Amino acid sequence: MPPYIYLPVKQTMHIKQRGLTLLEMMMGISIIGLTMTFVVPSAHSIFTQNRIISEINRTSSLLQYARLHAVETKQTITVCPASNFSTCSNDWSASKIVFADVNDNNIRDSTEPLLLSTETSELQNVMTGPNTAIQFFFTGSSATPATIKICNAGEEARFSRALFVSLQGRVTMSKDSDGDGVYETNAGTAIDCE
Repeated sequence: MPPYIYLPVKQTMHIKQRGLTLLEMMMGISIIGLTMTFVVPSAHSIFTQNRIISEINRTSSLLQYARLHAVETKQTITVCPASNFSTCSNDWSASKIVFADVNDNNIRDSTEPLLLSTETSELQNVMTGPNTAIQFFFTGSSATPATIKICNAGEEARFSRALFVSLQGRVTMSKDSDGDGVYETNAGTAIDCE
């Protein structure tokens, strides 16, 4: 048997390039810059709008719960802001509480159970409302009509929303009836957050 002969294999060296050329890097940065120019502002608008809508839905649910509870239990139910979950205030950005105010003193006494509460509004939201508590009677009607406005801290009119409580106790949300991007009050005027 002849001995095996090993022939050398021709090896070529492949040089792999790593990195980018200056032109490729500048093109990539300009594409990222253009994308951020269009995406970031619209994402900010979407986040702001969702935050306001979330707040208005939470407050609307609270008011509707209070009205329903007043009808079911045949007693007057109070909704008001109260940072200490006891004494009503007029700072609607604070936590809001629902309770049966039996002695009508706008204070949740130890004998008056807390029926429902919400957390404090987000810092970017500004919420304003009536100077007195909102009360629902056993008939479902309200003591006085009320408007609760929810605005962006930047006071941009297009993000402003409002809830309206009628004398009949109905809770309705503001609408953009003329399609200009700004929501109106029941009277048809733009919601003013100033």
